[in-house]
Amino acid sequence: MTNLIENAIRHTPEKGTISISVSQQSEQLYVTVSDTGIGIHEDELHATFEPHYQARNSIKRGTSGLGLAICKHLLTLMNSNIEVNSTLGKGSQFRFNLSK
Repeated sequence: MTNLIENAIRHTPEKGTISISVSQQSEQLYVTVSDTGIGIHEDELHATFEPHYQARNSIKRGTSGLGLAICKHLLTLMNSNIEVNSTLGKGSQFRFNLSK
């Protein structure tokens, strides 16, 4: 979750917003991190969770491009998955769920 929040901060302008939502339904915990940042090109969404991948419009500040790949790997190990919706210039929304 820390990586998702740091990415949202890194790619959201000062006047933008970042929101974190956590909810529980039955034995599932649902987490969503949303921002009004730079967004991701639609044709690049498929590669978002690949190691060392950085989007064309990424604001590079010494990052390795491993954070989202590690998030996906860890969630896979916990029998979960991570998803992203994004609109270029309007922001992104990353979602995952965990079993209790």
